[in-house]
Amino acid sequence: MPGGYQELRVPTTAGNAAHLYHHAESVHHPTSFLPYCDSRLKRHPDQRCRFQFIQSYDLYKDDFHKKYDLKYTTIHMAALKGQRHPGKQCI
Repeated sequence: MPGGYQELRVPTTAGNAAHLYHHAESVHHPTSFLPYCDSRLKRHPDQRCRFQFIQSYDLYKDDFHKKYDLKYTTIHMAALKGQRHPGKQCI
């Protein structure tokens, strides 16, 4: 992929995982990364990074995490660096 591909897996606030790790400086939700994929949701007017949203989903790492509702959000994004990219681009 010319611009790069990013896959992130972070503890999500949709379950208890984000609150389990007290050392975490930020917590995330499946929509936390949309400001980087849609210019209408930008947090800062001078934001320069641009990504094409591909998919996001919540998952449990294993049965232990499922038992205690410790969900993780996985998001897939493609970096836009000026190249043409198939699909709708919102940023």
